[in-house]
Amino acid sequence: MATVLTQKQRAILDFINLHIQTEGRPPTLKEIAKRFGYASDNSVRTHLRLIHKKGLLKKEPNKARGLKTSEFFGISSLNSVNIPLIGTIAAGKPITALENLEKYISVDRELFKGNDIFALRIKGDSMKGAGINDGDIAIIHPQNDAENGEIVVAIIEEEATLKYFYKEGDRVILKASNPLYADINIDSTSGSDVKIIGKVIGLIRKL
Repeated sequence: MATVLTQKQRAILDFINLHIQTEGRPPTLKEIAKRFGYASDNSVRTHLRLIHKKGLLKKEPNKARGLKTSEFFGISSLNSVNIPLIGTIAAGKPITALENLEKYISVDRELFKGNDIFALRIKGDSMKGAGINDGDIAIIHPQNDAENGEIVVAIIEEEATLKYFYKEGDRVILKASNPLYADINIDSTSGSDVKIIGKVIGLIRKL
């Protein structure tokens, strides 16, 4: 089967792929028509039909967002989950917490369990001894407490960091796995406070 696309067909296919990657779902016909300036959906259907004939597109019947490109043929919507990537967190010194949605990451739902899990992009190298590197994406299970030795996302005076968690009496210790970084000690009796918002349950990394 031929796979040579016209320039317009390639642009439409690229748009569908980008929409799936960034929004976690395919676009509707109307969204494609709006993107490419078509007055009706019929022109879009014509292009999609031709892309389908070339083996690069599938359409699930009776679904407004039923498009699936060859890049995503191996990912079943029933077996995948879209995890929101909501910003960057420091594995180093605390940085201001970012909670702006960047995109959704589609992964097999068997990889990460739990409701409301989310993802944060790692910045810094303080946790490299734990195998967490700059640029990795950490998968977080939301929770407001932790056991000693767990890797958590902690908020300190509206700034976020990712560290090992330890509690000794009234004192919380956030410990790096890189010896170049000092421990962060928070004594609740001094008026300082630390808030746990989640625990690291996995990583996604580009090789």
